Amino acid sequence: MLTYALLLLWGCAPPPYDAPSTDPAITITWPPAESTAAGCTIVTVDIENFDVIDPAMANGELVEGQGHYHVLTPVGYAACFAPYCVADFTTLAADQQGELRVFLVQNDHQAVLGPNGDPYEASILFNYEASPECGFGSNSYAQGDGGADDTGT
Repeated sequence: MLTYALLLLWGCAPPPYDAPSTDPAITITWPPAESTAAGCTIVTVDIENFDVIDPAMANGELVEGQGHYHVLTPVGYAACFAPYCVADFTTLAADQQGELRVFLVQNDHQAVLGPNGDPYEASILFNYEASPECGFGSNSYAQGDGGADDTGT
């Protein structure tokens, strides 16, 4: 206590306290940025401060801090609720480079927005190779139309 008082007298203040964030966060842990996959790839994510559940179990009911995530590729999106997901782009017409995006969504598939109105998302630059073969199986996959399904908004 005496040391603290002396520091204040000399004009020193204690270091600021940075409270841990309670905001949701999502990070792509696989695949690595700028890697290449043909037909499909497994995507793994790390999600903090957000309860991820099967959308079928939620029955569309909105619960604050709960939902799932979408993996967006050039051909559409996959709705995912496990720490890993298969991003299937077997319908891709030609090889291309683009973003692989993941973003948090509520149980009704609407994007979870931060205080500034931006979605909680992560993206990497990725190389897509056209191939009709996947080899992993697939999960629920919807073809994107460039509209609401692609952005979650």
